[in-house]
Amino acid sequence: MRNGFLFMGRLTIEPKIGEKVTRFGIAVDRRYRADGEEKPGTDFFQVLAFGRTKDFVDKYLKKGMKVQVTGTIRNDNYEKDGSTVYQNSFIANEIEFCEKKGRGSDSDAADDGEVKDINGEE
Repeated sequence: MRNGFLFMGRLTIEPKIGEKVTRFGIAVDRRYRADGEEKPGTDFFQVLAFGRTKDFVDKYLKKGMKVQVTGTIRNDNYEKDGSTVYQNSFIANEIEFCEKKGRGSDSDAADDGEVKDINGEE
């Protein structure tokens, strides 16, 4: 059994860089059926990055870029006003560019136009 996710979508905001963690939003397109017809929809997720993944996000990712993110899901809970609050966190382990440079952002990421992953591999 595997605890994981795979998102492909566009960054909705500039990554929020912290000392130990970077947060970024991603919009993921989906389709659903309503009233007998298929309709487009979008889901929005907040993703956290630590360590080498954080360094990669800080250096290369910009709002509007299309990326594929894989990682693990963590369930966090805490007490607030006497009630337990549950929250899912999406922790990025790998990130890949999904477009060549110049499409979707003005970033210098993937300068040679190739799709690269977090380790710089093609």
